[in-house]
Amino acid sequence: MAAFRASRILCVLLPCFLAIARLAGASPLETGLEALRRGIEGDAAALREAVALLQAACREAPGEALPRAWLGAALVWRARDVPLLRKRAQAEAGFRELDAAVAMAPEDAEVRLIRAETCSVLPQMAGRHEIVAGDFAWLVARANAAEAALPDTIRRRIFYRAGAFALRERREAEAVRLLEQALATPGPEPEDALLQSMLALPAGRFTPLGHGHAEADEESAPAPGP
Repeated sequence: MAAFRASRILCVLLPCFLAIARLAGASPLETGLEALRRGIEGDAAALREAVALLQAACREAPGEALPRAWLGAALVWRARDVPLLRKRAQAEAGFRELDAAVAMAPEDAEVRLIRAETCSVLPQMAGRHEIVAGDFAWLVARANAAEAALPDTIRRRIFYRAGAFALRERREAEAVRLLEQALATPGPEPEDALLQSMLALPAGRFTPLGHGHAEADEESAPAPGP
């Protein structure tokens, strides 16, 4: 009942959100991504807002894969806040959007990265380990290909996320190589300090809580975000 009331309230407020976004010069996609950031940080209401705004972005650009990929990510994150018996169905709704976005634009590195980073931090990767591993292998090859000419901001994210994935899998030499590539690639995110702390993990030097190598899984699986 509470979820129904929240949904009704959101339906009433969504036109207001969109009007404010347009007055501010922001698109539903931009506003939705900002709400998604807040949602990933723990704000359940912002996550509901993100889903609604990203659905609006998809309606405005039905042929574009990027809004659909971000909608898929938001739907997967919504699984965190729904009742236990609905979590799997909620996550699967997000997976369908992510897969559809990649099918729409299979050569778009950012779209494929959104799918990989969203699924890579889930417990047991929600049974999508093969997809995640395949996406990261494709992305790293693309990021290293001179002819791909990807923006440095995307290449840095690819190396960072692929390095975090390798670290989680205990492939330490590969993780070090990828994280060093991320550190050497210009870009604002992630910050150098985070990359340096992750590079210390394979050597067992990063002990922020007074523990040792056991912190690697938690620290090397950062939440995906726009």
